[in-house]
Amino acid sequence: MYFLQETHDEKLNTVAQKIALIKINGVIDGKTVRKMAPALKTIKEDKNVKVVVCRVNSPGGTLDASESLLQEFKDLPQRVVFSFGNVAASGGYYIASSADQIFASKIPL
Repeated sequence: MYFLQETHDEKLNTVAQKIALIKINGVIDGKTVRKMAPALKTIKEDKNVKVVVCRVNSPGGTLDASESLLQEFKDLPQRVVFSFGNVAASGGYYIASSADQIFASKIPL
C-alpha cells in the first residue's frame, strides 16, 4: 500500500513536490512483492516524488522476497527513509539497509 502527499505551487497551480509513503505490514513474501512492485515502479518514474518514506511493521519473511524488495528500494532515484513500527525483524530490517536514513524507537524488535 502506498500514498502520495503533494505540495502545490499556488502561483503556478502545479504540483511542486510529492512524498511517497509505503507501508509494509505483516510477513514479507511473494505476495508482498507482487503488490509493491507496481507502486515502486510508479514512484520511481514520478519526477515530482522527492522522498520515499517506508513504514515497516513486519516480523520478516522469505529471503527471496526480502532481496527483491531490497533491490527495488536501491533502484529508486529518490531519497529513501525507513521508519520501524513495533516489529521490524529479519526481512524488514534487511530491506531497510537500503535506506538513506532509518528511524526507530527503543521498542521495535
